[in-house]
Amino acid sequence: MIRRVIVAAALLLAAAGAYSAYWMSAADTLRAEIARWAAERRAEGWTVAYDGPEISGFPLALGATIATPHLAVPGWSWHGPTVMASARPWSPGEIALNFPGAHRIEIVGRDRRRVIVAKAGAATGWFRAAADGRIAEAAANLTTVEAGRAGDDATTTAAKVTIRLIPTGSRIAMTITDMLLPPDTRPPLGRAVERIDSLVALQGPIAGQTPHEALMRWRDGGGTMEIEHLRLLWGGLDFSGSGTMALDGALQPIGAMKARIAGYRALVDALETAGLLRGTDGFVAKLALGMVARATPGGNNIVSLPVTLQDRRLSIGPAKLLRLPAIKWD
Repeated sequence: MIRRVIVAAALLLAAAGAYSAYWMSAADTLRAEIARWAAERRAEGWTVAYDGPEISGFPLALGATIATPHLAVPGWSWHGPTVMASARPWSPGEIALNFPGAHRIEIVGRDRRRVIVAKAGAATGWFRAAADGRIAEAAANLTTVEAGRAGDDATTTAAKVTIRLIPTGSRIAMTITDMLLPPDTRPPLGRAVERIDSLVALQGPIAGQTPHEALMRWRDGGGTMEIEHLRLLWGGLDFSGSGTMALDGALQPIGAMKARIAGYRALVDALETAGLLRGTDGFVAKLALGMVARATPGGNNIVSLPVTLQDRRLSIGPAKLLRLPAIKWD
């Protein structure tokens, strides 16, 4: 009996020693992989800087704490909060993230720069690493989000933001709930946006020294944004649709969508109140849309029509609604 106990204890000690050695090896591999990823990005022209990593989590987890992370490419720069990553030692390719705090994003144009600060009360996520060290799939969940220009009190807030990067077709899914636009804005449908759901696929490479240059190369390379799904709940409007967007010769958005719109009267009324539809334009728009609308039990007429954006003119079916201001990318 005593001999069996001794043998069992010896086996347990041997297993514990082997697992400890395995964990230490995994920790060394994690440090090496982080260093390898940073070196490869630097070789591609990135700026990569951070403090650490500090490895922890023994025995059931493998964690890395990276402080003061900084990434930059020509035209863009990011400074982030402390990032805490963890994985199971037996599944090191699946990484969980925790990164609450402030993110400072600097965008450098041809003749000016803009600094945006985004904060999240809680920020978690995960990513799956591919064999070459690049991110194969990732997701982030942010709550109590606040974003705006550095030094400016006019911020946009949201109760929750979820983002998912899907490797198939370079797709990005995003959901924003309870968004409140800055006080100094006066959007026709009000500052409160109830919900935005989107799933888009970006086609074509985006690269350049400035946002303007990157967008020019994307446009000239036939770049498009395939909108697989978009739903917007805002100020009595319920919009859902799918379609394609691109950029014209002046780098202004153009596109066409198939859309289902409930609450189109609220949209036209809001545009009239804001002075964006003048004279008889609002009446003509309501008349044109009313002719193709179908009634619903709740009395909220619905239209299913193409939505087009061309030469900054937004149209819903036969109704030309308004001309949008030009976007100055730099």
